[in-house]
Amino acid sequence: MNMKVHLIISLLVLSLVSFQAYPNSKLELFNELRELFSAREDAINRFDALTVLAGERQRTFKEELEFANSICDIANVNDQIKKIFNDNFEQSQELRKEITTREQMNQEFDKENQSYLDVVKQVTGTPYECDKQNYKKLL
Repeated sequence: MNMKVHLIISLLVLSLVSFQAYPNSKLELFNELRELFSAREDAINRFDALTVLAGERQRTFKEELEFANSICDIANVNDQIKKIFNDNFEQSQELRKEITTREQMNQEFDKENQSYLDVVKQVTGTPYECDKQNYKKLL
């Protein structure tokens, strides 16, 4: 979560900088990351709400599907963010200056997202496994 907060703050600050300060490619990169982090935050909020709900009562079938969907949405967005960071490593370093290598960046990203990665592993081999779902039309 620390990486997310740091990145969002950095992106907000960068969005205030004039367009002349950064080439379009950097602005596009930061815009794409902002959109992905927003989608990630929405998926995490859905995941958290459904997790709390499970503590209060049995989730309905539709809620179970929405829960699985939120897990997969988080995993997919995390993969996209990680790919963008790797593909644009030099620009990514501007956001996290303490990161000096791609390997270090990937380790930090995986560490920060471990709890979600664990849930994705739990649903592997079940009907809720990511990218094997055939129930999206039900939602």
